[in-house]
Amino acid sequence: MGVTRIESAENGESKQSRFQNPVLWGTLMAILALVAPVSLSISFREYETIYTFSGLFWHGTRISTGIFRLENFFGAFLPILCFRLVAALQIAKYYRGNSTRKRTALIILIGDGVYLPGNIVALITSFYFPGLLLIPLPIQMIVGLLILWRAPLPQPTKPWGEQEEPRHWWVESKKSMEETGESL
Repeated sequence: MGVTRIESAENGESKQSRFQNPVLWGTLMAILALVAPVSLSISFREYETIYTFSGLFWHGTRISTGIFRLENFFGAFLPILCFRLVAALQIAKYYRGNSTRKRTALIILIGDGVYLPGNIVALITSFYFPGLLLIPLPIQMIVGLLILWRAPLPQPTKPWGEQEEPRHWWVESKKSMEETGESL
């Protein structure tokens, strides 16, 4: 005889809940808020190209010779850091079940959206200055929206849907007795 293997419901639920862990997603978003670059500027010089990545706590430059120099760079980005950390806290709140998906997506958009318009204006104006190109890098926003899109919380459903509950035999018999005028 063949042996069939039945997977328990608990095991399936643990797989589903593993991807809806608020600590996991909140930590990932907080790390991205602190470490992910916010912008990339490319400077074209006569014989070399200089790439400069700017994060909230760091500033790094890579020269075309391959040397990458990392510098401390903290101070001016503190308000942006607050918005990005609020986005990390909001995604953890969503996966705890305390917020809606739309509100979380809006706060994630605001988190990087504060810095994004200035970078887009700088990108457009950099086309007029041929030696410099500034590119916004909304990595935290993209990752946060991908998390919401690929690992949403299940929507609560009604077990009966919109069906009317069927009447039981004793309710039906009582109704028919009342109609005919019979008594118990």
